[in-house]
Amino acid sequence: MSRSVGITAALGVQRLLEQGSASSGPDAEPLAGVLRPTLPTIYEYCLPRLAEEGFAFEEGIEREASAPSTAATPMPAGRGTPGFRAASAAA
Repeated sequence: MSRSVGITAALGVQRLLEQGSASSGPDAEPLAGVLRPTLPTIYEYCLPRLAEEGFAFEEGIEREASAPSTAATPMPAGRGTPGFRAASAAA
């Protein structure tokens, strides 16, 4: 089992064991059933602890300057279906 899976699973168990204790906080939502990691009560608990273990996440988009354009271009009149087609299909 990889560290990222094992640590995350251990944090989930720790969160379940802490519910109702003073360390989980007065506003902590009780957990039951199958839970998605997209719930704030889950990721707000896990992400800071994962960062302490060296698993930090940064979201972003990088674009390359030489990447081909995927913008739609108008079709010439009289050819095919009126409208737009992808620029890569024009070649």
